[in-house]
Amino acid sequence: KKTVQDEPLLALSLATNCKIQYLENLFSDESVEGGKNKSGYTALSINAWHGNLDSLKELLTKGVDIDEKIADGSTALMIAALSGENIDCLKVLLAAGADIEAKNNHGDTALIHAAANGKVECVKLLLGVPADKEAKSNNGWTALMMAAENGSVECLQLLLEAESDKEAINKDGWTALM
Repeated sequence: KKTVQDEPLLALSLATNCKIQYLENLFSDESVEGGKNKSGYTALSINAWHGNLDSLKELLTKGVDIDEKIADGSTALMIAALSGENIDCLKVLLAAGADIEAKNNHGDTALIHAAANGKVECVKLLLGVPADKEAKSNNGWTALMMAAENGSVECLQLLLEAESDKEAINKDGWTALM
């Protein structure tokens, strides 16, 4: 694994697109530890969040760990799906072999993140790979339940068309219909 100290091009690739406050946090001497800033974010995760496709591609060519997790256990793929800033970032991460079924500390997957936040294009792409539409978070919530809870009608429609289990029950005994 490469860290900021090992690879000065990490800073350069971030500088291409990120706001200066993120660069200052990420690369200040006291905040960098193992390639993460003091909040636990990696260069790849920051670029995934902001939809910085060129920087993301550059980082991948430099050999950064595509599935490295941030403090909450999320990967760059999950963050790209949550943000929905640039669908091409999601495509590049998937093409580069990102683990589509990785789970964060809460048990959420990229599909659960996308559905919970109404990221229709991300849901469509992830279902086409295909992502496990029945994956459950630690509390038993599926992507369909999250889309319903958050009122994302388009995501609900996509997940129902993909034949997601509308009878799945979470740990509180709820289904997507409750």
